[in-house]
Amino acid sequence: MSKNSHVTKRSLTNAWTLRVAHALRRGPLRFNALDRAINAPNPPMLSTHLKKMARDGLVERVVIELGPPAPVEYRLTPLGADLAEPASAMVTWVDSRMPQVEIARERYRVLQAQELSTDQVTP
Repeated sequence: MSKNSHVTKRSLTNAWTLRVAHALRRGPLRFNALDRAINAPNPPMLSTHLKKMARDGLVERVVIELGPPAPVEYRLTPLGADLAEPASAMVTWVDSRMPQVEIARERYRVLQAQELSTDQVTP
């Protein structure tokens, strides 16, 4: 597999791409509505990922002719719509399992701290 293939796979499967595809599966959204729908912590990063998704043929940016400033909405392309179902399944799974992941992370943190304190005590 080429380096370019790995980069493309990483782009298509990152959390931003999955969340955007999941949010747009029911129809187009303007940027702020999309930002709220995915609870984006960083709107400039969302903008960057939307551009990458447009580059990859997953979303299209549509200017709505209502007057200046022209509002823009984002919608899935047929390729993006094809990604939306598995993306939604993944987002739903992750969201439902976050409490379990957080418990596992805390348990791991405690074990690491115990190992560190044991290592420091041993002569």
